[in-house]
Amino acid sequence: MIDLSVSQFKTTMARRLRDVQSGERIVLTDHKRPIAVIVPVSGDNPVERPPRHAFDPPEPAAVSSFRGPVTELLTEERGES
Repeated sequence: MIDLSVSQFKTTMARRLRDVQSGERIVLTDHKRPIAVIVPVSGDNPVERPPRHAFDPPEPAAVSSFRGPVTELLTEERGES
């Protein structure tokens, strides 16, 4: 386990992230007080991502009982003669 201040982590981030990929744990500190732990992601510890937004399926479209050429339906909808 590696203890680092936030500023130390920022200046050596690429190297420290490689350490984490290799299995190392990093404890970030702010004024010598632990504030976060960076650990590698494993199969036993998968990352859960919340959905970006709630999905509400749209209401089903009304089905027309019209039977005939589409052009006739369009003409009727547009109010053309």
